[in-house]
Amino acid sequence: SHQLGRNFARMFDIQFLDESMATQHAVQTSWGFTTRSIGILVMVHGDDKGLVLPPKVALTQVVILPIYFKNNDNVALNGKCQEIAQQLRAAGLRVEVDDRENYTAGWKFNDWEMKGVPLRLELGPKDLEAGEVKVVRRVDNKKSQAPIADVLATVQAELADIHATMLENARKKLHDNTLTAETWDEFMAHVNALKVVRTPWCDGRECEERVKERSAAESKEQKSELSGSAKTLCKPLEQESVEGKKCFHCGEGAKTWVLWGRSY
Repeated sequence: SHQLGRNFARMFDIQFLDESMATQHAVQTSWGFTTRSIGILVMVHGDDKGLVLPPKVALTQVVILPIYFKNNDNVALNGKCQEIAQQLRAAGLRVEVDDRENYTAGWKFNDWEMKGVPLRLELGPKDLEAGEVKVVRRVDNKKSQAPIADVLATVQAELADIHATMLENARKKLHDNTLTAETWDEFMAHVNALKVVRTPWCDGRECEERVKERSAAESKEQKSELSGSAKTLCKPLEQESVEGKKCFHCGEGAKTWVLWGRSY
């Protein structure tokens, strides 16, 4: 959380009447676990098609789409889609059936992909005849056919695997974008490449202030993609030994490992 004081209240003119009926600017704090976690989810997992939501938090976990054909009786098709939906809901899953007839199948595919629904089940006349349903995953667009008789077990297994896949994807992004630097030149190269940088550090406030000033000045000189000062983000809970290490900036003996990032 952050103690914002009255800075943003003055900027946006957020006022209230106190006990003496005098107008005051609000004192604010910013708690980062709620809306910021949603923003992180969107940024880490989203793609050019839209949202990609983890099954455990998705408002709709499964969408069932009957695939309509012209001059075809869709009563049986709709009935089977509703039957599948009832079976999945009875198992505690959050399911929608998109039986809108005023949109094409392709339009509806795009609509639900944009909303990030983890799993899509498609059922057309040929699928119904074969006793199968087409299963499409949002996270990687993998497609497969599954027996309608086994649809519950198939959906539960797919949602569990989607969760594991998304977690692994996020861990890989974190690993690939966190680099280690033990010299100033390495540090600036990584910062200007938009990475989070792990360094040995003396843990001194004056040293941090100098890093902020120096990194901002040098990034402007180098005309990096995004300029601005680098600042400490956090000290990792899991700390390797810094014995024999020097602070990457001032050269004093290092006391801790710390993560740095660009301040935009």
